[in-house]
Amino acid sequence: VTNRVANQTDPVSAILVVGRDRGALSNITLAGTDTYLNEIWQLCGGENAFPEVAIKYFSVNEEDLLKKNIEMILEFHPGWQLDPAAYRVEERAWNFLGPMKAVVTNQIYIFNDRFFVVPGPRITKIAVAFEKVIHNFRSADQ
Repeated sequence: VTNRVANQTDPVSAILVVGRDRGALSNITLAGTDTYLNEIWQLCGGENAFPEVAIKYFSVNEEDLLKKNIEMILEFHPGWQLDPAAYRVEERAWNFLGPMKAVVTNQIYIFNDRFFVVPGPRITKIAVAFEKVIHNFRSADQ
């Protein structure tokens, strides 16, 4: 993965959502720069939209999010069983932040596999998934 992204110069700005209420933008918790999710995201060509926050996990509100140039929303919710209709409902929860680039371009990804939140030997699967969404983002942007 790092070989495939080695020539990329501009990182994709994202929030790494590790918690929020289903169907709403309340109780939003993000992964900070000192987390394994962020480290893998950076290796794949991404950038945390909140690099100034020095704690592992922190809460934000809608106003905090609108102040940033967020190109992608990555959510991690093991245990959320999402059929296609339920997935769309969760994506639409972000529509309240309509001016945000990630919402306008529909760059919202919800990962509900447990391996995303349990660091271990499957971290390569996380890297492959991250590289894929970044590749799709860059392909759509051209």
